[in-house]
Order: sequence, then C-alpha cells, then structure tokens
Amino acid sequence: MPRVKQNKTDSETTGNPCPITPVKAIRKKCVDCCCGALKSVAECESVACPIWPYRMGRRPTQEMVDQFLAVYQEEEEYDE
Repeated sequence: MPRVKQNKTDSETTGNPCPITPVKAIRKKCVDCCCGALKSVAECESVACPIWPYRMGRRPTQEMVDQFLAVYQEEEEYDE
C-alpha cells in the first residue's frame, strides 16, 4: 500500500485538512474570549484590543481601521 502524505490540521477536533489562516485563528480566539457567544463577538466593544478589527474573521474595512486607530491614539494620550 502506498504512503499518503497527511496535511496538518487546523484542529484535532475538526479534522480539516486545510491549515487555518491567521484571520480565522483570530476569529476563534474572539469566540473563545466571548465564551462561544457569536453575537457577543459581533457586539464586542473592546476596541482597545489589538485584534478587535479582525474579530469577524475577515479583513477589516478602512473605516473600521480608522476607528480602531482613533481609539488607540486616545488611549496613548490618556496614558501620558
């Protein structure tokens, strides 16, 4: 019987043969942070979190990035 090369899986539980993308890994982390509540991920108000713009499992729009940067800059000014 010939040997078959096995691909790495994204998770031992899913058995998905495709490696997970960084954006999808961020999504999984956000779902974990919200205790599995997908609605809570969408409604997340923790805009100071560095992965907040990626929480929906997609690349963020420019508008979202601008909002994130504005909040981040406000926090830097507050810390000084």
